[in-house]
Amino acid sequence: MKKIFPLIVVWLICLSLVYIVQNSNGDKKLSKLDKKLHPSDYFFYQRAYPHSEIPYDKYLDAIEKKNQMESDSPMGDIDWIPAGPYNIGGRITAMTVDPGNTNIMIIGAAAGGVFKTTNSGIN
Repeated sequence: MKKIFPLIVVWLICLSLVYIVQNSNGDKKLSKLDKKLHPSDYFFYQRAYPHSEIPYDKYLDAIEKKNQMESDSPMGDIDWIPAGPYNIGGRITAMTVDPGNTNIMIIGAAAGGVFKTTNSGIN
């Protein structure tokens, strides 16, 4: 027992030193700019996973395709008018248009509820 105790003490000291050295090289002194960029870095790495970079040519292709879809959409010529309710906040999280009859639209609200119109949203 007397021979094992000094070995255990040395082993614990070594582990403590390794832990201290690893944590002393952390990002404890970040500049204000670095702190502001942390959310952006998180957002970037979520989209780049499992790679370390986002292929920007594919990103630009996707934007071009989105713009093409917007210009080809039959919904682009409709002027939307807010119809309320104005005292309750809410947002639409899903919308679909019947490709066979563009007068039929179905939307889903974040707070709950599914709404259908058969006359392009007039009422």
